[in-house]
Amino acid sequence: SSSSSSSREAQTYENNNSRAWERADDVMGPRQRGPALHASTLIRLLRCLVQARAFPSKPWLAECFAQVEQQAHALNAVDVVNALWALGQMRRRPPVPHLALLMQKAYVHMAELPLEALVGVIWAAAQLGARPSVPWAERFLRLAFRSRDRMTPRMVANTLLSLARLHLRPNRRFVHGLLLPLRPLLVSTAGGADTVQLAMALPALKHGLPAEMVPEFQCLIDAKLPRLRNPVARGVACKGWASLGLRVEEPWRESEA
Repeated sequence: SSSSSSSREAQTYENNNSRAWERADDVMGPRQRGPALHASTLIRLLRCLVQARAFPSKPWLAECFAQVEQQAHALNAVDVVNALWALGQMRRRPPVPHLALLMQKAYVHMAELPLEALVGVIWAAAQLGARPSVPWAERFLRLAFRSRDRMTPRMVANTLLSLARLHLRPNRRFVHGLLLPLRPLLVSTAGGADTVQLAMALPALKHGLPAEMVPEFQCLIDAKLPRLRNPVARGVACKGWASLGLRVEEPWRESEA
């Protein structure tokens, strides 16, 4: 039966997770016999486990970052991005000193990061409830604005929503500067999730829409909103776009009536 099949799959998943963490524990922690693992190796291990949805226990994570902290001088840009990505995926905020260390290292290496990694850092900071310093935020905004012509709708949506969640308030020039390069391909390349995220971010940032892009955004919501199946996401998107002065039609309500 389908229920017994689902039960077997769930048990297999749990068994695989248990084996993964037994092997991870064997190379780190009190049972380790050899020298401490390099910080880069630990962070790669953490990323691989998170990708496999084998989320760590709090003691394992604490031991991991205790070892990483001892080797902070050796952390490179890739290590920082991987660590923040893994923590952001788990939505598990590390102790304040460890998060502060990662944010400080992200500040040091920020100019080296590829654009996708740069957006990933601000996304992770928002997921973890970090509190970027003024110099940190200013450096991020400067680098993101410089790369605006290469941003996809997903990158712009993630960036603006993350800034809003961090209670950072970039000026109108920054917000509209990220939106305007999207104009030619907005409707064809933006997805439903991007539409919802922009609907959440733009009202919070309080700069409205570039006047010349109102027709494109109207076409976007006309195309994407009726396809959103999640009623909560659909409601959030409708409220956000309506607050920006766009016409929000809900043909599904007529069909439901």
